[in-house]
Amino acid sequence: MAEALPAPHWRNRPVTFAETMKVVGQLGERFVVSGAEHRDGWLAATALSDAEIAGEVAARGRAAGVEDAKAAAVLFLQTYAYRVAAPLLAAWVLFGRLPDVSAGNVLLRFGADGRPSALALRRPRMTGLPHDRLPDAEGVASNDLTGAAIRLLLDDHLLPLHDRVRARYRLGSLLAKGAVTSQIGLILTWIDAHSTAPWRRTAGIGLDFFERAGDSLAGQGKAGEILPLSLGVAEGITFRRGTCCLAYKAPHKGYCGGCPLKKPAEIRASQEKKFAERPAGGLLADWQLSPVR
Repeated sequence: MAEALPAPHWRNRPVTFAETMKVVGQLGERFVVSGAEHRDGWLAATALSDAEIAGEVAARGRAAGVEDAKAAAVLFLQTYAYRVAAPLLAAWVLFGRLPDVSAGNVLLRFGADGRPSALALRRPRMTGLPHDRLPDAEGVASNDLTGAAIRLLLDDHLLPLHDRVRARYRLGSLLAKGAVTSQIGLILTWIDAHSTAPWRRTAGIGLDFFERAGDSLAGQGKAGEILPLSLGVAEGITFRRGTCCLAYKAPHKGYCGGCPLKKPAEIRASQEKKFAERPAGGLLADWQLSPVR
């Protein structure tokens, strides 16, 4: 597993944006991009006021049983980051396409637990390689998908929100950045576990993203790191957290599997256990429109 990671290559991709996002949604409910034909109940990401953010943080804390406002803020930031990043990262890994999840193009619905329960796009807009054109989406051509992903996901959405939450709840810099970094790492791990996309492609995309994002995200080796893992004949990736999510402050929660407060041997054992429990069949094929065995 020490081989150099190859440049991503995609083949036989869906011919429309709608089909692309339909496949992405098969990875799980947090990857689904809903239609926004009826705008009632949707909240524009750019319209989130400080009071609304505070309300969702409080709801997240109540749902998790956390009284500490900082812990609730970290949990809110994590669930928000996961919901926004998941569709982009999956479309990127599976098809080399980046749906526009910048704040100006995203609509959200929040559940009673403070989690974004649904996400929709104002316009079907996608960044892809110059030869990749879709008839049902506004296309933005780029030979630098990593740079485009950093702009769409971080610069134009998650980092401004991160700054607001961090300032209001006085979160430490690494703690707040780790709340975002960890979710990107966990999303990539999920994609690796539940699709047939080559693990080297997934790892390469994640490593390049973290390296290019630099200090703005405190990526690889700082707020966490993507690691190759092999168990028997199985190979894939896992993510080691570099910062604590404060979830242990919730009653009866304990420490999460990859908590950096644990000893390295404990973390490794937890990672191997999760790796061994990965599904062996029913994986989402990155070149087909339905799960295959």
